[in-house]
Amino acid sequence: MGFFIPPQWQKRRMHREYFDRLCSLADEFDEAGEFVTLPAYEWTKQPNMGGHINVYFEDSSDATLFDSLAEETRTYERLWERLREWNRAHDSGVVTIPHHSAEAMYPFDFASVDYDDDLAPLVEVYSQWGSSERPGDEGNQYPLEMGQGEIDEEGYYVRDAHRMGHKVGMIASADYHGPHPGHSLIHTRPHLPSLREWRRDGLGWGNIWRTWDERSYPGGLTAFLAPELTRDAIFSALRSRSVYATIQPHRILVDFRVNGVDVANQTDAIAVESPDALREISVDVAGTAPIATVSVVKNNEVWRTTDGTDDPDAELDTYTISGEWTDEEPLSAMTWDDERGTDGDVYVVRVRQTSSGRYPGMAWVGPLWVESP
Repeated sequence: MGFFIPPQWQKRRMHREYFDRLCSLADEFDEAGEFVTLPAYEWTKQPNMGGHINVYFEDSSDATLFDSLAEETRTYERLWERLREWNRAHDSGVVTIPHHSAEAMYPFDFASVDYDDDLAPLVEVYSQWGSSERPGDEGNQYPLEMGQGEIDEEGYYVRDAHRMGHKVGMIASADYHGPHPGHSLIHTRPHLPSLREWRRDGLGWGNIWRTWDERSYPGGLTAFLAPELTRDAIFSALRSRSVYATIQPHRILVDFRVNGVDVANQTDAIAVESPDALREISVDVAGTAPIATVSVVKNNEVWRTTDGTDDPDAELDTYTISGEWTDEEPLSAMTWDDERGTDGDVYVVRVRQTSSGRYPGMAWVGPLWVESP
């Protein structure tokens, strides 16, 4: 659902033609082992009534368009209710992912939504809009600047979702809306597109955004921890949270474990025998530039930090860094309100590389939850 075409008109076009074409194109370009696609669309509350959700399907032949103008799917909760019904009727799967949740124009309020951890197991922590992990005045190096900037309220940040007890992993993407997947607006020279460009690229954000110098960051990339490059394996990684987020083009490798369990092996919380049980935390990072810092964030506060170097010309051995710690403190918890909070400790790893340019590479991995029965 776009912004420069009347929503009802676009709804008719999507149902009549474009959604089927989208699914056909996804199948046409899907090639196991080489290039994987997923049939998907962006579900957008209209007109500008809240945050956006991307809906990803495992199988094009089962993919169904649930639009935000229909009465039965016009809210997040109604959409998830329909998708649960869809799940019961199909053997393939569906996943939804909120994105740029803390952007003030299109915010996603975790605090006011009956959130569905099963149908929405992931949240976009970074895109060309910036990072929705935490506010800019709390150390976020990529505060949201596009649109109306970041929202100045609690409840919209990824860390808030974790504090409420939602077991959501983190991805990164571009959100370019143009003919060059993975790009962001910093790749585009601001100009009024020519008629030839309009005809070639269509009427959409990819061309509209070229008419002014929007404040964009580089796009993001999602790392998939999957056994093979196939649609089934990639979709399974999304559904099981076997992913982490990076800033493109920095393909940073991160192995983060608590008691030997990483995001690819965590099906639910990591169980320990008692609240006083020790937890062994390990992080291994291989970057594309010297590593500046690796921070282990526990319950939304930096718990341990390993410092590397801020010299972008440092030797190759500074491109890797490792850390091991033992958490001897009893399990605690985070509380959001009288009804919401965590049942144990929540760990996230944040990696920052050094850079001679404006945009140092970063990675966000986790969270890993530790609970005691």
